[in-house]
Amino acid sequence: MLEANPTIEVRSVRADGVLRELRRRRGPVARTLKSTVRTLTPARARTGALKTLKTRVLSGAPQPVDEALNAELRERYRGEVLALSEHLDRDLVALWGYDRDS
Repeated sequence: MLEANPTIEVRSVRADGVLRELRRRRGPVARTLKSTVRTLTPARARTGALKTLKTRVLSGAPQPVDEALNAELRERYRGEVLALSEHLDRDLVALWGYDRDS
């Protein structure tokens, strides 16, 4: 099976599982807890709290970029970026940093 986004690692599999179960509302405890939280907090606060929980607690830092592979891909697709830039009449070369490549 292919990973959908291999740069994201889960720090706590257990906490991730609990959060998933709460989102799915499985079981009476999850339904009660979710209902209580919805009643007591505004939607914006819930959304912000969930985002913070996911980014700071559940997700690990992405792995560093392979610079050699990055350079190879940038060189390989330079022509396409130039052509697309011209076609769209936008400076994608500068926007995407191709002008800083050696």
